[in-house]
Amino acid sequence: MRSIAVIGSGVAGLASAVLSAQKGYDVSVFEANNALGGKAGEIRKEGFRFDRGPSLFTMPEVLDEIFISCGKDPSDYYSYSRLPVITKYFYPDGKVFHAYAAAEDFAKEFERVFGERSEHVLEYLHHAQKVFELTEEVFLKHPLRKAWRYIPKHVLPRAASLGRLKAFTTLNALHKKFFTTPEAIQLFNRYATYNGSDPYRAPGTMAVISHLEHNHGAFIMDKGMHQVVQSLIQLGKELGVEYHINRPVEEILLEKRKACGIRVGSDKHLFDRVITNMDVQPTYDKLLPSVKPPQKVLNQEKSTSALIFYWGVQGEHSDLDVHNILFSAQYEQEFTALRQGRVSDDPTVYLYISKKHIQDDAPNQAENWFVMINVPHDSGQDWDAIVAKAKANILDKIESMLNISLVSKIQFEQVWTPKGIESDTSSYAGALYGNASNSPFSAFFRHSERNPSIRNLRFVGGGGHPGGGVPLCLLSAKIAVEGL
Repeated sequence: MRSIAVIGSGVAGLASAVLSAQKGYDVSVFEANNALGGKAGEIRKEGFRFDRGPSLFTMPEVLDEIFISCGKDPSDYYSYSRLPVITKYFYPDGKVFHAYAAAEDFAKEFERVFGERSEHVLEYLHHAQKVFELTEEVFLKHPLRKAWRYIPKHVLPRAASLGRLKAFTTLNALHKKFFTTPEAIQLFNRYATYNGSDPYRAPGTMAVISHLEHNHGAFIMDKGMHQVVQSLIQLGKELGVEYHINRPVEEILLEKRKACGIRVGSDKHLFDRVITNMDVQPTYDKLLPSVKPPQKVLNQEKSTSALIFYWGVQGEHSDLDVHNILFSAQYEQEFTALRQGRVSDDPTVYLYISKKHIQDDAPNQAENWFVMINVPHDSGQDWDAIVAKAKANILDKIESMLNISLVSKIQFEQVWTPKGIESDTSSYAGALYGNASNSPFSAFFRHSERNPSIRNLRFVGGGGHPGGGVPLCLLSAKIAVEGL
């Protein structure tokens, strides 16, 4: 039987293992850590459960299709629910905005809270949908090396020019054409952070992200995002996939520019194919030291990272929803700081409380607070000092904007810094999404699913094509395995 080694057990690696096994391969997954899941892992401590990384579920049909392609009913493995309110936004001036899932209600809320005409919001969402339809076939469903082949076939016949994509207009400039209030512009600008980018430099094409939430739908896994990992592992076991934890791969073995196995410690294991879910740059630096890496790809600007506090909090807070945003007063200055490798003293705070939907995720009269701010990737900063200062600023913001004094309510705390993210997940410099998407050509400079100079090796995961986030990682696995 043909055999495949999968290096790393993030969502893309686990999906690659399942799809490869379904194609008839004998599959072994090697994970350096003592648990599977990568960034989509979980924390269970003192009665609290936290999703370690991803928290919002979009494009659930991509996951469903993997199970269906393996002859399985997805509902036997997991379930998810559509959120009636996707996010609750809090502004420094006291405004509170509910991002309703239904587009009509979402648009009406813009008119009620900000005075923006609801038809402008619907017009923008229609624009975002059209951009998605123009780019989906090109960038999401096919290998990157074939993108130029698909542009004439799928984009040009459906648009007078590529101008509709707004690739040479920044996301912020695009939003200024649709909206008049700074609050509305700030809300839509936030979507650039979904792949670690800067709305004041990222192309307007990234409007597609708002389409996925407000036209396509935003969901929550009924047992938490880690259920994606658990379900893929269960399916993999049923298909004969073997999982090996605490087994860090130290080298991809090559024979005449063809991947032929892996080395774990002093042990060499021969395989017909190798799939790496390790970030692109560490794959070359650590596992392929004799291979010249694609410098044009690796030298691109790196995405931002995250500083995450996992807090077990005493009490229940009815004014908060599952997903909450506490906006900064000077949003552009926040991104100026990030560009300079600093953390703003007034960061936007993302607060995810899965207990609002999953009662078992925290004890009675307590909540699990996943508190995150955007920070630069690691370039030698003093993260201990940054953590202490950021925590104080976050607690001050929570008290001033939510009227919640949290210091005495924190029963449990764990912190994840860019250094920790790099160490735990082999993400270069802790950059969550590999390269940033701050130029019109960023999408074309993501690493493809293969290096044409190395046969039988595939790259999957958020650091490559088509990008970060659970659905795109799943798509990267589908693209890679289809080409085996």
